[in-house]
Amino acid sequence: MTLDPMLVALVAFTLVGLGAGVLLGRRTSEAAERARGLQLELDAQRAELERVQGEKLALAGELERARQEAEGYRGRVVEHFYGTSEQLRALTLRYRELFVHLADGARELCPEASSALQAGLEPPALPDGSPVLPEAEAVPGSPASEERPPE
Repeated sequence: MTLDPMLVALVAFTLVGLGAGVLLGRRTSEAAERARGLQLELDAQRAELERVQGEKLALAGELERARQEAEGYRGRVVEHFYGTSEQLRALTLRYRELFVHLADGARELCPEASSALQAGLEPPALPDGSPVLPEAEAVPGSPASEERPPE
């Protein structure tokens, strides 16, 4: 029996086509699997990036709150020490008034010792109306840098 060359060519081309299809199918399925794996990895990295960016924003907010809290605390400390200095100034002025009162009484009651008392009255501890802090040391925005009415 003789085979028709057309039929042999058709079978040969079919087998070659089938072989090429199988090879391409394997390569395509491997590439598709690799692409799916890469896509999953990319999605995981994007999710991690979003998580890290969220943490960064949260930490930036926490840092700003901590800075504001520290600035508020600093302001309270400045106010506290300013109040303390005002109280010490008032106490010094009261002691000065007491000393003057005692010195006046001693001058009036013991005139022979008045020259020694006069020497003690010459350099006052704090002259009336003197600022608590020199202008160069005043903290801007603090009550010490603002004018206060005389007491």
